[in-house]
Amino acid sequence: KEDGLPPFWKALRPEAVGLSADGQRLVAVEAWGDVTVWDVTTGERLDRHKGGWFQGGQQATLTDDGRALLWLDASGQLLVDPVGDGEPTLLSANLYTGPGQLGVRGGQAWAFSGEQILRWGLGDGAYVEPLHVGVYAQTVVSLADSFVLLNSLGAGWSVDPTTGERARVELSGFQGWLVAAHPTERQLAYVTRGPGNKQAVIVWDLVTERPLAAMGVSVGYVNGLTWSPDGDRLLIAGPTGVAVVNAPNDDAPQAKPHPHLHVQLVGFDADARHALAVFADG
Repeated sequence: KEDGLPPFWKALRPEAVGLSADGQRLVAVEAWGDVTVWDVTTGERLDRHKGGWFQGGQQATLTDDGRALLWLDASGQLLVDPVGDGEPTLLSANLYTGPGQLGVRGGQAWAFSGEQILRWGLGDGAYVEPLHVGVYAQTVVSLADSFVLLNSLGAGWSVDPTTGERARVELSGFQGWLVAAHPTERQLAYVTRGPGNKQAVIVWDLVTERPLAAMGVSVGYVNGLTWSPDGDRLLIAGPTGVAVVNAPNDDAPQAKPHPHLHVQLVGFDADARHALAVFADG
């Protein structure tokens, strides 16, 4: 944040973090399972839930406006809870899903479990008919009009959430799990390795099934990647800095150095004027 000192949060050993779509609220899950929500602008703590020891499956995410918290506790209970005052609604008493396989789209919560996408209404907690996809996925990405399910090699399926129809997806050069979905277009940004085993970020068009750009990066090992709300820029973070680049663009972005070693999350505020990075030390 360039126009003054940013607010500072401290979450001891954050294991999972999330940002509302408007960039105004931040949620963090600490190592022992406590869940905390902050106001990004003021740094005010808005909500806190005491949890048990973090068991690797606990996650938390916010609705687009940041007014409700969707979280999975260590016992497998999935709840939606108004931030601040209000009673939580139990969506599932026994849910187990992997990291990054839980989220919110429109008025529904969703989770990938047992080769299907489970869904619930956020307003009343009503269970919605699940999408039976019948495939294993390591990474699940929610686009404006579909879900994309990928294995560790970048192969998988695009699934229509209304009809359940599937289309094959194969991301060339996909490495690992880090994928960012464009907010309006059928495009994905992901990490690959270029010449000399150096990392690069590819912007892939799911319509043409071709890359739009391959960008060299100067942040070291990429561990933070996200689009701006308008889809015009990518924020890329790593051990040696944070970079913002116009995308798709073949020009390598220049990183702003930062002394921290590991980025947990990156994001923009609603008008894309400020960038946010959360580091592993909180």
